[in-house]
Amino acid sequence: MSGGTGVDGQVGLVVVEDSDSGSGGRTTCNLTDGGAAFRLSAVLAAPPDAGTTSTLYLLTTARRLDRETAAELAVTVGCHDGGRPPLSADATFNVVVLDENDNAPRFKHSTYTVGSRPRFQSINHSCLY
Repeated sequence: MSGGTGVDGQVGLVVVEDSDSGSGGRTTCNLTDGGAAFRLSAVLAAPPDAGTTSTLYLLTTARRLDRETAAELAVTVGCHDGGRPPLSADATFNVVVLDENDNAPRFKHSTYTVGSRPRFQSINHSCLY
């Protein structure tokens, strides 16, 4: 991800599948870690008569990412199904934040003095100090 990615930037898609049919195959997922920087939203669920039980989630940024603050962010997605008893699983992955040219060069001092020192006068040079 670019270090300048703002709020609602698309990070990626997460596909969750459950081989069970009926309510046992319906999944619900949430962020269990990384929630301060990211959001997870269900965008597509297979219809009940589709013969598959997969759900597609979109992971987006909840705040602007900045490499100078964190070069890598861990995200954990936790899911559970609608079965009795409900079964669950989690997956953790890292989002690498790439550096962006967002910092201007700076001088060490606010002012500098240029002058000649006696030892440099013979070769006709000035010295910055």
